[in-house]
Amino acid sequence: MRGFWVWGMAMLMALAWPAAGAETSQRYDVYAGGLKIGTLGLDGRVSGSRYAASGRVAGGGLIGVFVTFDFSGTSQGSIEGGRLRPEAYEARSDDGKTARTTRMRYQGGRPVSVTFDPERKPRDYDAAASGQAGTLDPIAATFALLAEAPVGAACGRSVEVYDGRRRSRLTVAPRQAGRDGTFVCDGTYTRVDGFSDKLMAERQTFPFTLIFRETAGVMQVVRFETQTTFGRVSAIRR
Repeated sequence: MRGFWVWGMAMLMALAWPAAGAETSQRYDVYAGGLKIGTLGLDGRVSGSRYAASGRVAGGGLIGVFVTFDFSGTSQGSIEGGRLRPEAYEARSDDGKTARTTRMRYQGGRPVSVTFDPERKPRDYDAAASGQAGTLDPIAATFALLAEAPVGAACGRSVEVYDGRRRSRLTVAPRQAGRDGTFVCDGTYTRVDGFSDKLMAERQTFPFTLIFRETAGVMQVVRFETQTTFGRVSAIRR
């Protein structure tokens, strides 16, 4: 379950950068099969050419009686040429059995240091940090996706994500008109590197959908859905 929620944060990645001076504080309720299974929170701010963001996914509702899971993290860095460039990332995951902190430091848009506390035994299929130039960490990408964005900057993009051992790709198609004045952007999450042969054989791509509402030329996410190995999961903004 812990791996699913870490992956879930990466799924909510981003393709549209928040504008200078933007600030957001958002809360979502997460459902699967009609049951509330957790919450997602995001706080972030852009000041000049700098950004800072924090996020958390936590278990709750009925499933919290049986399963403990928690993922939280922070990211900070610069914005260059309209793109987020992480400089420092830290995340903590806890499934009730194992709690681990992951830290990454960047130089020139590339992770140059990845540490785990407690130490994690390397796997031969891990994606090496040396090959991850230009990737976003999970929190930076989530902030970029969920922050309000101009109409032309939301959707129709692709981004590479690295969490310290796995690389994935998110591709979002151009927006389409939805129901009740909303707009829908369909996307695909793809496992790229750092996953076991078993997981790659099981499934490599997962569809997801972002639902926006436009107000005065600004797109705001109101809901997102994804198909996982556990079924369809939806997050609804409070």
